[in-house]
Amino acid sequence: MIKKKTSTKKKEIVRFDASMKPIIEKLVDHIGGDGHTIWKDSILKDFPKAIKDRFVHTIESDGSYKGSIWNNGKMVKKLKGVYGLSLLGGICNDLGLEYEGKIGRGFQAQSYTESIRTWLKND
Repeated sequence: MIKKKTSTKKKEIVRFDASMKPIIEKLVDHIGGDGHTIWKDSILKDFPKAIKDRFVHTIESDGSYKGSIWNNGKMVKKLKGVYGLSLLGGICNDLGLEYEGKIGRGFQAQSYTESIRTWLKND
């Protein structure tokens, strides 16, 4: 019997950082504080593959009006892409930015966006 070598080395997480500032700004300008949209994975084309791997997921509808995914006015069971709210929150967390917690996806996305825009101006 041949034993497989197993790696005990953990995979390092690639995070957003200050070196990505110009492309983060372009990304945030494109998203525009939207906490509802599932974006095509091409929205992260300028970022390292490891960043894409963290944020590109298949997201499933739960069947409710608010918990379902809509594409061109029709409910779809699932969609592969980048959830804007998670992406904005990930940027804030990776950069160690402070933001106010809000109720509602749109308000939370706006809070994340405000924090990122402040960082873009000041850092």
